[in-house]
Amino acid sequence: MTIGLFTAKHRVINTRVGNPRWPVAFTFIAVVGLGLSNIVGRPPTIGRAPPAEDEILAYHVDEGRDLLVKVPIEIDAVEITSWAALPPQGDALCDSALRYPYGFTATFIDELGHQVAQHDFDLESRISCDPDRPAATSEYAARLAEGGGPVTDPRTSLVVTSDALPRGGTLRLRAKPAPPPPGPDERPAYNAPPVMPRLTLLTRLEGRYQRGEALRTVFEQSLDSEERQRLVFNISSLGFADLPDRARERALTTWARRLEAAGVDKKDYDVSRLLLRRFRTPYPRAEGRGASEFVIGERHAAALNLRAPADLHLEGPPGRTVRIADGFVAPLPVTLDAEGRAVVSLLRDDIRTVVFDAPGTDFGVRFAVPRDQTDVQIGEILHRPTPEGLRVETPPDVRIVRYLDLDPRAPVVARIAPGQEFLGILMRSEIDLGAGVEEGEASVVARWGPGDLDTARLDVTLPRSRFEWWNEGFDATDPRMAILRVPKGAESIEITGDPRTRIRLRTLEPGVLETLYRIPYRVPLQEDETWRYAPFDISTWTDVRAANLDVLERNDRFSDLREQVRIEKIGKGAREPGDVPERPLIPENAPVRRRFLSPAYQSAGEAYPGDAWTPLIEPKVALIEAAGSRAGRVVVTWRAERSRLGKQVTLEADGAVAAEDRIAALAGTLEADLPPGKHHLAIKGLGDNGAAYMDAAPADGGAIVRRRDVFELAGTRPMVLTFPQNPGETLHLVLFMVTQGGNATFRVRYEIEGARPGSTTGAFFHRITLPKGLLAGRTGEFGRGTLWEAATERRGTDGIARAVIRLGDDLSPGDRTVRLWLQGQKEEGMARRLWVGAVLVGQTPEGKSGDPRVWVEDD
Repeated sequence: MTIGLFTAKHRVINTRVGNPRWPVAFTFIAVVGLGLSNIVGRPPTIGRAPPAEDEILAYHVDEGRDLLVKVPIEIDAVEITSWAALPPQGDALCDSALRYPYGFTATFIDELGHQVAQHDFDLESRISCDPDRPAATSEYAARLAEGGGPVTDPRTSLVVTSDALPRGGTLRLRAKPAPPPPGPDERPAYNAPPVMPRLTLLTRLEGRYQRGEALRTVFEQSLDSEERQRLVFNISSLGFADLPDRARERALTTWARRLEAAGVDKKDYDVSRLLLRRFRTPYPRAEGRGASEFVIGERHAAALNLRAPADLHLEGPPGRTVRIADGFVAPLPVTLDAEGRAVVSLLRDDIRTVVFDAPGTDFGVRFAVPRDQTDVQIGEILHRPTPEGLRVETPPDVRIVRYLDLDPRAPVVARIAPGQEFLGILMRSEIDLGAGVEEGEASVVARWGPGDLDTARLDVTLPRSRFEWWNEGFDATDPRMAILRVPKGAESIEITGDPRTRIRLRTLEPGVLETLYRIPYRVPLQEDETWRYAPFDISTWTDVRAANLDVLERNDRFSDLREQVRIEKIGKGAREPGDVPERPLIPENAPVRRRFLSPAYQSAGEAYPGDAWTPLIEPKVALIEAAGSRAGRVVVTWRAERSRLGKQVTLEADGAVAAEDRIAALAGTLEADLPPGKHHLAIKGLGDNGAAYMDAAPADGGAIVRRRDVFELAGTRPMVLTFPQNPGETLHLVLFMVTQGGNATFRVRYEIEGARPGSTTGAFFHRITLPKGLLAGRTGEFGRGTLWEAATERRGTDGIARAVIRLGDDLSPGDRTVRLWLQGQKEEGMARRLWVGAVLVGQTPEGKSGDPRVWVEDD
């Protein structure tokens, strides 16, 4: 059946099995194949667990016996990776939603045999598996090589030894007793098993050593690009080569080496072989999910980023309904058949995000496409073959990001670098999974001194996200960025807050004004769209480490967030689409104006934008509106080739002449009155190189263009834009840069007059302002379109780029004047003239402009 712009249908996969003609030959082939099965890699079969990617020896940590580990004087910390092994489960299906708490005590013994410190570690983990298979044959993160039951995901704790054991010594580990079940008045652990099994604690210990200068040089030369990127992940968003010398030296200084237990095997300690895989169950909060499943429901959604049409195969519980929104359109339902399958043909050929949710409770779904359609998905995705090998999985693009947990008493400490002006705090909150909970409270308190005025507090209510969740299983809120102007003389800022609040620390990346996404995501989007959570090469804000990160990690004060990469409307966030106020700005001094047509896509049934046209180069079925300014009429804007001057141009509707005119100029319009509904329109008489656009939607969806006024920026005369900014208002001045006839590199210098910082003592704000800067880029990276009034018969060759000037709520209210200068016109390859369209996002238009709309044609 056909639904909107996609077709849903159910397909049966036929298989054919041939019988062997020669039993002897078949037996010989089977024997040879069995011998080669241990050599040739192949996907795991039913009844066998997937092969291990790594194998280690893990020490047992018991309740009644200490595990003694020698701490060399050369190390400054011990990294303890732990697992918990369950008793054998037989043929029972695994459940990765269950949580298994365990803990151990670390005691520090100095070189003289004296106890100098002791720390307790209380951890919790789960089992990564496929719930459709018994534990013995499921996917896994870890499993014992010889017998035993399932093994939980690893948990890593960092024990700093440099202070407690400056001359080395011994680290003594002992497992803590199993926690008692909660009392009748206590809050039970989230998803704890009804009867806690006896766990076996396994661990691997590594010492953190320091490299000398010579070893650092050799180590740096041995790193490949992926290893360098992983090495600097928590230091800077820039690449390894962009790190300052001192920061690079710190990153290269430490290295890890396995530490051995003291004593004799089987007497003083026990060892087990542990098999490891990089697999992790991707969605830890709902039942019925497998290794490639993703959970959707009334409150939770999945997102796939596509660039072309696709035959999407869905698999889930039989009879459940999946709602699919192919882009920013109303979702349409598809019901899974008796086998839990459906095939949906998505017909759009533009770049967009497809969103999936469902009525009712959560359930797991799998996504796949035919092998020849692997490239339709945008992103850094591992496309694994499905079990039958005919398709590949297309899971959502999920990124794991670490946040720090706040505490009302124990602060997160942000170290302030010399000259640092701002500290950014990205806030989220944890939300219980109870029905109807749609928002979470978050609070942050920053303190930089002992005085009553040396503090700032922010309390906000954040909406729940449909797309993000915490690894612990709780829902997450949408983020909120809080920015603090660093007080003079502050060397560090202590941050406390509500225990459900999670934060990431950020600072401005020097000299970076715009975010540059990584190559797979560097694709042209619509001018009102942007990526959310896509990985980048450079960004205006970069994450920074907390000064007390080692202590926070040792106390398990962190949470991992799962973010789905997706395309969203600018400023509309992860909630239901809402109106964001914006208004175009007209420069002072009346520079030359033109209309720029940028390609877009219109879905069937979607509201037709007021600034849209539909190409009418080929005949089209148009949808004439019944209400509004376009009701009962159509206007066609056309351009004819020069040889057609003096000839006739005709607009036909449903095969009859609706309007006609003599071509006295190369451009003009035709208008016809038509009853509301669908009509077949065609325009004739413009010549082979003519072009025409109608102001009516394509009835069945299809390509459209969006119009935007752009103004000339050339020479030494600046472009001047003026507007007011109200108290507490955050504005984005979005600039669309267009070059005629192709792509070009540009540099535009800007200055904001009247950008005076307001009083920010003891207060957070949402956005900061850079009063001057340089906007640089290359047109064409954001797409191409057409300058309609340009004297050329080439269409769709004019490059466009987008830049943003942000005016934050850190400014005092008042009038703003922004001046733009084009630079580098005499340099080779640089733009000699730009056409600039300015849109102020965040402010409602001040009524209708009385400015006469005159677009200047080229001769």
